[in-house]
Amino acid sequence: MSKDNTLLRQWEMLRLIPRYPSQITASQLTEKLMDRGYGINKRSVERDLWSFVELFGLQVDDRDRTYGWSWPRDAAIWNLPAMNDEQALSLYMLERHIKDMLPPTVLDSLSPLLKAARERLKSSHNAKALKDWPDKVRARTPAQPLKPCPIDPKVHEAVSLALLNNQWLQVSYQGRGRTEAKEHIISPLAYVMRGPMLYLVCRYEGYDDTRILTVCRIKKATRMDRTFTRPEDFSIDTYLAEGHMDFGDGDQIRIELLFDPDSGRHLYETPLSDDQVISESKDGRLRVIATVADTLQLKWWILGLGHYVEVVKPVSLRKAIQEEISGMIALYN
Repeated sequence: MSKDNTLLRQWEMLRLIPRYPSQITASQLTEKLMDRGYGINKRSVERDLWSFVELFGLQVDDRDRTYGWSWPRDAAIWNLPAMNDEQALSLYMLERHIKDMLPPTVLDSLSPLLKAARERLKSSHNAKALKDWPDKVRARTPAQPLKPCPIDPKVHEAVSLALLNNQWLQVSYQGRGRTEAKEHIISPLAYVMRGPMLYLVCRYEGYDDTRILTVCRIKKATRMDRTFTRPEDFSIDTYLAEGHMDFGDGDQIRIELLFDPDSGRHLYETPLSDDQVISESKDGRLRVIATVADTLQLKWWILGLGHYVEVVKPVSLRKAIQEEISGMIALYN
């Protein structure tokens, strides 16, 4: 075998060896290499593996006669071509902003890559602008900042893996205001991050209605051996568009609001809906008509604008706002 083919085969071997806790035996490696067209025997594979221990820090599990080979959990990533500065920055931002949305096992498998990205940015001399980028951007929600509700790591892992693999999940859930947790068997359908809170969209076993659980209120979660088929009538995008995560029932209403000109001008740039229409009323205020989901979030938004907005229609929404204002007046008198 030529030197070039030996190098290619050894590089292929390194790529086939999994990261701990997964393992591969010399026999399995030999079979995979032969499937890829390399003429090799088990003895030669074993000889290469032992040389990799010294060269690359490969680890071997010798508790079994077959021997299991793996990369250390925190081993560096070997890629050709190497990670560039732009890729390192993208991975660094991924880790900072959406790590809570990834299953712990996925995040764990990415840890060497994320570590390599951090080291790349730290040592980069040719891309100072990129290295400084994380200190120039922040994500903020237009609401009062709140600290995230702590989630039990074991619960997070169990729920995430069940969601990933479409497994039934047994949870012990303590609803808000409840003194004791109740047991439920659920099919997890989606994660939704809403501000500082992580929610699980799911269905209870034996029921067709979709529900929302706050993940930090799950006291215990156990994955079951059986899987479920995701319901064809469920779409997370449709579910969100209907306003459920803004705490509504999915009903759509046609609203008419009168805004102080300065307070309503932002709706020209960020409309309430695709069918929004803005005109000027006789008293100089902005009349905004749009179709939106009837949710608690809508009411909170209107109340937050205070006397700078008036609800004209529908009458039910106008009455609900009046009742809230009356309650506030009674509280402060």
